[in-house]
Amino acid sequence: MNFLAKDSELALIINKRGKSNAVHLPDYGITADSLAETLPLPPEVILPLFHQGGGQCNAIVKKGDTVLSGQKIADSEEFTATPVHASISGEITGIIKLIDPASGRPVDAIVITSDDEGKSIEYKAPEKPESLSTEDMLGRIREAGIIGNETDNVPAHVRLSPPQGKKIDSVIINASWCEPYLAADNHLMQEKLEEVICGADIIKRILSPASIYITIDASRRETIDKIVNIIKILGYDNYKIVLLKNKYPATIESNLVNVILGREMQPDTMAADIGAVVFNVKTALAINDAVFCGKPFTDKLVSVAGSINKPGNLRIRFGTPLKYVIDYCGGIKGDADKIIINGLMSGISVYDDDFPVTRETNSILLEKNVILKEGNCIRCGKCLDICPARLSPTLLTAYARAGRYDECREAYIGNCLECGACAYICPSNIPLLQYIKIAKSELAKKAAV
Repeated sequence: MNFLAKDSELALIINKRGKSNAVHLPDYGITADSLAETLPLPPEVILPLFHQGGGQCNAIVKKGDTVLSGQKIADSEEFTATPVHASISGEITGIIKLIDPASGRPVDAIVITSDDEGKSIEYKAPEKPESLSTEDMLGRIREAGIIGNETDNVPAHVRLSPPQGKKIDSVIINASWCEPYLAADNHLMQEKLEEVICGADIIKRILSPASIYITIDASRRETIDKIVNIIKILGYDNYKIVLLKNKYPATIESNLVNVILGREMQPDTMAADIGAVVFNVKTALAINDAVFCGKPFTDKLVSVAGSINKPGNLRIRFGTPLKYVIDYCGGIKGDADKIIINGLMSGISVYDDDFPVTRETNSILLEKNVILKEGNCIRCGKCLDICPARLSPTLLTAYARAGRYDECREAYIGNCLECGACAYICPSNIPLLQYIKIAKSELAKKAAV
């Protein structure tokens, strides 16, 4: 390790090089310097009761009820599910079916019509935060309904509860996001840095790791200096700042664990199996707000970019229809006709602008839909070389095309991180990721029967 800290006894800063097979993407950083804004209250919100990384919740309110922002409106006894909270105050005007674009499945969703008053429940901060037990902290995190902003969208309380017998010795807080356009994490590290670090320390108190690594793009010199100063002021030990080059998919969990810790994640394993766990900075911030302030997870900072008149970073309440966000940003620029949520590489297209911003939404992109002619696989092997999960995307695609979904499972399709690098690099324009997502969806339907 090459320590470059200004204060040598702290040895805070580590330079790391990513894998050589990373994809070099254009730097569409048009939102990087945009000031963060708070989106005004929407006239209504639509809150899904299901998310891919967790499970199904059941409504505990009914049509005609009035609710306050932050009030719990759905819950479940399933360990992997998290409560859903109202993000605005108003009236429950419907419980509808909504098509989840990731799986194509209909899910229940609660519609709240705003009373335009923005009334909220009273948040209950603990009297002595330093005295909270591990169980107390996990309970507050679970009750806040925090969905992790990592690749798999696993609830935060689940990620903080490793399997029995698995000891976590390393925690990675990822503040580096190499998808084009996504700059919200960088803004959080500038505006909410102390809260993010405090959230990381809560994670440390729960898991008791030997080391905590904070990853950040090596070009963010000002933010790096701020992190060093905050850690010094707060007196937190065992922290290291890891500087990464902006390559894709360098910030995928398996890559981070390999590059920082030198550990390989084998097929059909989790990072916890080799003593590591990764959290996004948005998750760390939400954990801080839940434990120290009693604030439920009802909004977050989202990058809005692409073919839109006023790109930027907005704090958006969950359930806000995409149309409302797009209109606030000055509307579509040019002939864009496609909405992509969660990244140009790994995101999914949404069928209409009435779909809401959800707890899993990190970005909203407007693009012109360009249809590429799909060719035949030429056996070049580029998708195998680039895959961070060490899978065979072309084999999974062949099985998916043939409807042989059980064989997809046997080929470890569950380990696919859906980064999209395989489709990006394919010279035959084969939509490998789309085929893999279809197969995953079919397997999920089969498991639900």
